[in-house]
Amino acid sequence: MHNLTGIRVIFSVSDPWEFEDENGGPEIAGVIEAANSSSVLFHADAPFVVDQASYDWILCVCRHEGRGVEELTKGERTSYNGIGIPNDRLDEARMLDAKWWRGSGGLIGDLSLEK
Repeated sequence: MHNLTGIRVIFSVSDPWEFEDENGGPEIAGVIEAANSSSVLFHADAPFVVDQASYDWILCVCRHEGRGVEELTKGERTSYNGIGIPNDRLDEARMLDAKWWRGSGGLIGDLSLEK
């Protein structure tokens, strides 16, 4: 497993469809803080809005079995579920744990290395 801490990434949001209108574009750029084989936590360069709440952190969990962070390190775009992380859940997110999540702040998109 590669150490991705400090690497810049872009999450290109495809759902919810109103994300682009609410945020001025479809992408969330930021820096990885933690990663394992199937999940990435990164701090966004700018706050983003989902479900009328503002977030600074996003936890991305790979959508398809057999794909994940290894593809990201090869420069491939990979499909992820994204979760906007509320500040009171940041400690759990740093452990790449999303068991608490119940639907708000959810996103679907592709994660890639920033070029």
